[in-house]
Amino acid sequence: MTATLPGISEHLAVEKAAAQDRWRDKLDEDNLRSMRTCWPEWDGPKLGMTAQVKSPVVFSITEGEMRYHAGAPVVLEAHDGLYWTARVEYGDHCPITPIYNGHRLRLRMMDIWPPVYELRENRFGEGAR
Repeated sequence: MTATLPGISEHLAVEKAAAQDRWRDKLDEDNLRSMRTCWPEWDGPKLGMTAQVKSPVVFSITEGEMRYHAGAPVVLEAHDGLYWTARVEYGDHCPITPIYNGHRLRLRMMDIWPPVYELRENRFGEGAR
């Protein structure tokens, strides 16, 4: 027989959630630092800016479930302090444009990467994709 103290399990659950939040915040900070190291000319993320999805699988608001969107170009539309809402915007040159354009995604900072294709072309010239 095990004795339980009132409130201990609730306290542990709160502590565990707080530790997970601190861990995610650290990942977000590390991601932002690496973005700025690799692409100092990108002054993001900010509302209205373009970016790319870094994580392979993210939450699709449009589909209501986790979906594969790695590397998808997005426009950052809203930020609530924790999550970004982003709209997928493939260019006309991409064959999957009609399927995914306009889909809305919920992203954390660690899911976002600068628009590498655009930045590479600006840095190295046309054809650097």
